Amino acid sequence: MLLPHIERVWQINMRVYGADKVWRQMHREGLAVARCTVERRAAQSANQRWASDFTYVSTWQGCVYLAFVIDVFAKHTVGWHISSSCERISC
Repeated sequence: MLLPHIERVWQINMRVYGADKVWRQMHREGLAVARCTVERRAAQSANQRWASDFTYVSTWQGCVYLAFVIDVFAKHTVGWHISSSCERISC
C-alpha cells in the first residue's frame, strides 16, 4: 500500500510538501508511483486541507501582491487578498 509511504514523506518534510514534491521524493527513493495517486491522498473532503501561496504581478503602475488560499479537495479559492505592499498582505 502506498498511503503509508506518502504519509511518511509528507510527515518527515514538516507536512509542507505538496503532491509534486512528495511524488519526486518517492521517485528518488525508488518507489514507483503515479503523481495522480499522490494527489488523490491530499484530502478526502472539502475544508479538510487548504494550501496557500503568495506572489506578485507586474502591472503598468507597479507591482501588486497577491495572497490566496485554495481548498485542496474542491480545487476552488477559499479566500484571497491583493495589495500594493507586501507588508499589508494578510489572509
